[in-house]
Amino acid sequence: MEYCEKKTLHDVIEEGISEEEGWRLFRQIVEGLVHIHSQGMIHRDLKPSNIFLDANGDVKIGDFGLATTNAPLIDITAPQVQNYQSYEYAPAQDESLTAGVGTALYVSPEIAANSHNLSRYNAKVDIYSLGIIFFEICYNFSTEMERRTTIMDLRRTEIVFPKEFPCEKLKNQEAIIRWCLQHNPKDRPTSMELLRCEYMPPKMEDEYIQESVRTIANPNNPYYQKLMAALFTQQSDKHKDYTYDYNSGHSDFAAYNEITYSKVRDHMVKIFRRHGAIELNAPLLMPKTDLYKEDREAVYLLDAEGAIIQLPFDLTVPFARYIGRHNITDIKRYVFGKVYRTNPVGGQPRVFAEVDFDIVHSTNTCSMIPEAEVLKVVDEIIEEFPLSNAGDYCFYVTHANIIDAIFDCCRVPCDIRRGVCSVLSKLGKVSTGQIRKQLMVEYQLPRSICDELELFDFRGELETVYKKLEKLVPVEPMRTRIKDAVRELKTLSAYLKDLGVHRQLVFVPLLIHNHHYYKNGIIFQVLQDNNRKDESILAAGGRYDSLIQQFRYPIGFAGGLTGRKQIFAVGVNIAVQKIINACVHHQACFTKNSAGRNVDEEKSYGIWMPKKCDIYVASLGKVQLAERLEVVRELWSHNIKADFMYEDGTYLTPEMLIHNCRHQGINWIAILRHKSQDHYNKSGNSRDSGISVKVKNVLRKTEIEVPRSELCMYLSSEIQDQMRIDQVSGARMHRHHSISQSDQLLSSDFIPANQSTSTESSAHYSNLPVTIVSLQSNKKMKHKQKQLLIDKAHLNINTIIDDIKSGNVPIMALDINKELLKKLSNCYVLEDDSFKKVLDAVPANYREYMIQIRDVLKKHHKHGHKHVWLYSHKDDYGLLYQFES
Repeated sequence: MEYCEKKTLHDVIEEGISEEEGWRLFRQIVEGLVHIHSQGMIHRDLKPSNIFLDANGDVKIGDFGLATTNAPLIDITAPQVQNYQSYEYAPAQDESLTAGVGTALYVSPEIAANSHNLSRYNAKVDIYSLGIIFFEICYNFSTEMERRTTIMDLRRTEIVFPKEFPCEKLKNQEAIIRWCLQHNPKDRPTSMELLRCEYMPPKMEDEYIQESVRTIANPNNPYYQKLMAALFTQQSDKHKDYTYDYNSGHSDFAAYNEITYSKVRDHMVKIFRRHGAIELNAPLLMPKTDLYKEDREAVYLLDAEGAIIQLPFDLTVPFARYIGRHNITDIKRYVFGKVYRTNPVGGQPRVFAEVDFDIVHSTNTCSMIPEAEVLKVVDEIIEEFPLSNAGDYCFYVTHANIIDAIFDCCRVPCDIRRGVCSVLSKLGKVSTGQIRKQLMVEYQLPRSICDELELFDFRGELETVYKKLEKLVPVEPMRTRIKDAVRELKTLSAYLKDLGVHRQLVFVPLLIHNHHYYKNGIIFQVLQDNNRKDESILAAGGRYDSLIQQFRYPIGFAGGLTGRKQIFAVGVNIAVQKIINACVHHQACFTKNSAGRNVDEEKSYGIWMPKKCDIYVASLGKVQLAERLEVVRELWSHNIKADFMYEDGTYLTPEMLIHNCRHQGINWIAILRHKSQDHYNKSGNSRDSGISVKVKNVLRKTEIEVPRSELCMYLSSEIQDQMRIDQVSGARMHRHHSISQSDQLLSSDFIPANQSTSTESSAHYSNLPVTIVSLQSNKKMKHKQKQLLIDKAHLNINTIIDDIKSGNVPIMALDINKELLKKLSNCYVLEDDSFKKVLDAVPANYREYMIQIRDVLKKHHKHGHKHVWLYSHKDDYGLLYQFES
């Protein structure tokens, strides 16, 4: 039996009860009744003075003097619930159980009405008493008389509440009280129904919360999977869905930023591929690790099995885990990915773009060569893009062994070194006083140790800094470790010079960046000198052999490989968004400076203009979609980037088209129109008949009528000419050696498919004289149109000469005369009707020989030859036969 102090519910009611406390006490009383009734008992004298509170304020129902334990009879009219039955008591003939049952104000009507007769009643007599008790919990009385009068009104059949009772505020309490005070027992709830009813607020007791926390924290708990299933079957909140992406960065979509990102990516990929790297992505998710315990911005998730997983905080750790688990060695890889940070307002995590370049090798004999190549790649990236003050970027370097030696020298305890590194990584970004304060408060470092650490906060040339370190670290073995590390840094400096990297190498002993990643090797940052703030850091990285080792399977594990090689790796994280921002800023400055130019030939959008395409195909008048589709199909087949108008009969005017294209960086508009009927009848080319093409140059504000058959060739020439102008214009604002190289590579995107990409061939034969004989001899040809025909002629002869030089033009020596050879060259041997005309014109004894010649020509065509040189040894005459395309 449990002892309770002399404090009852009656005492608590007299003192006054808050609404929240009232619900708590009421729930505990109901839970007690559920237990009593489930044991086949009826209390029959439930009132505030019989309900006790222990030292913790928890309810204990007492005074069971009138309770009965006689064998019950089931009342078939009472509803059945799980783990509970309603019981009726049938008193013995010689025993009265109604005398003195209950207290007048709390007793149920069925007991009060039959106090002198034997009566059958069930556990719902306690529910009636509970209703009166709950009313007293919810309503304060000023006098005893008021209490008796009010309760007597409640006991009426109509259940009269006092006017002062706040029914609107306490509507759930009112509903429960009315339900419990029904005069017909059948209309009252059972104790279990009351506990589960909708009016009862959910229980948030500390012990239940603690039990739930223990269940979540222990995956081996038998109820763990049920809890996970319940979590993942709940419906999403529509209102939370509407605000989920707030402050995540996903809502700020701009097509032109994506185009700039794509251009930056193309340039960077060329650099990576130049070094023999391949693109390799690690899996998106991985189990939670303790690598980010100092950083509260890492994004952790819970999967349906209850496992804690994380999104990439950087791209180094997932890759280290991937190559460690799969035993991958001897590769260079690059990746364009995303890293994630928690959103301060909840919802969608914040996303940032990152680029990584890594070199993985299986031998450690090539000390500092991979590190030098990684820094060389970063140097090429700086030179490739229009970064502000690019010449000021330098390499801050140190060695992880030097940091460990400094910690040993300053007696920094090993168990807090990781946290100390997290604080020291802010050097140069916040004041020294703030760092000292954080070290002393959070890690209880003595002032003397903080003073010693501060002595190592300097930077400079390798030899100068090394001499300072020798003076500050006079004892072994720390001094030897520093000497060995400095020797490696000198080797790195020599390799960088061999690779043509002339950027300043700044030695910073306390350069700390993810020190728990980069152990026993180089650590570096790439930033503008004299500015160590985060916004100036373009790249950072180091050697992470130990990080890979953390993720490797144990040798005896099922996934562990026997005889596996040691894996070494060095890599760099590049803040690609800073490069994109620099390109956008450069383009804005270029556009501003180009606004006042008057020389049409030098106008340019700039090489970093985010252009969707080069050509926009539109039509005016009655030209239908089919004609536009045919034109854009040919442009695409010639590797020309083009877009086109979808709708017929659009409201757009030529001026509106020009405005839209200028805004999108599109320089040419091809407008299709129907020719006049006279022009149509004179036209001999079916492709040109009926449709004319007017090409507008948006930058130069010129337009020209181009024959339909020459459109692709004309635009290809125009695009390459504009590329040259863009290169020259870009060089005025951004000096670097690789613009011409990279853009020559990019310009190959605009060379037609049937045009040779060999610069050698075009250079050798572009000076051949071309005489143009025009059909309209009395009309002067425009210079642009004349140059276009010359270019086409050079292209035609260049293609043939290149085929001859490469052995792709076979020679056939034929036993026929000159006239028959000409007839053969004028027919299309692949078509029966055309070749039949030649057979009809030759003597009968030559027909079988001509069929033999045709079969050989067909074989050459089948082998992919475009031209065949036909030679008549009878007349010593030759000509070039060309298969029609």
